[in-house]
Parts: sequence; structure tokens; C-alpha cells
Amino acid sequence: MHRATVSAVVALVCASGMVIAGAFAAKATAADAPVASKPLAPVVHLYGAADLDHLRETNFNHYQRAERIIADGNELCRPGAPTLQLAARYDADDMSCAANLLTSYPPKKLLAFRLDNTRYLAMITITNDQPRLVKAH
Repeated sequence: MHRATVSAVVALVCASGMVIAGAFAAKATAADAPVASKPLAPVVHLYGAADLDHLRETNFNHYQRAERIIADGNELCRPGAPTLQLAARYDADDMSCAANLLTSYPPKKLLAFRLDNTRYLAMITITNDQPRLVKAH
């Protein structure tokens, strides 16, 4: 009889433990469920005239704005340029310029900006900051 009582108590404790563990697991599963992420904005590369022509055909509004941004690339990518105020001038967001010059002649930099929900990467030619030899220390 003692064995039957001990077995019943053990079974009851195990069953209640499984119910409690299941309740915690349900809460953890709901809390740890992955949050649906927003789809990434498409990225359009503007590396030459053909890319700009394609943009003109597909989205004329973005073409006009991107063309102005690229034309003013020297001003936008000069060291210390306040890109936040300049971005507002072009109705663009997330404007940034690569810190390093690409090794080409004339030198180039990568300019990134967002128009509406589309990210653009443009290769701009730097003409106001020509590279020069600097004595090594």
C-alpha cells in the first residue's frame, strides 16, 4: 500500500511539473518568437551613364533627384561636409560618402543615399581634392 501511495504521489508531482513546464515553455515560445522584419529596400547602382539612362526610363522623379546629387558630389563628399543639411536640400535620406578615395585617375568615391524607399550607390568623380604625394613620417 505504501508503494502505491508513493507511486501515485510521484506520478502526480511529475504530471504537475509537466503542466507547469509546458506553461513556461508556451510563454517562452511566444516571447522568443522572431519578429517579422521589414523587407530590405532595393539597392540601385549608379555607376555610369547606362545606369542613369535606365533610371530615367523607370523612375523619372528619382532620376532628376539623383542626377542633382551626383552633379554636386564634390561638395557632398568633401571632408567635414554637413551631409544632414545637404541631404535635406535634395530631399534624400541616409546620405553618406565613403571615407577613402578609390585608386583611379581621376579619383572616385562611393556616395550612398536613399530616395523614398530605394537605396542608391553612385560612383562620383572627385575633382576638387586631387591626390598628392605626402612625405612619410
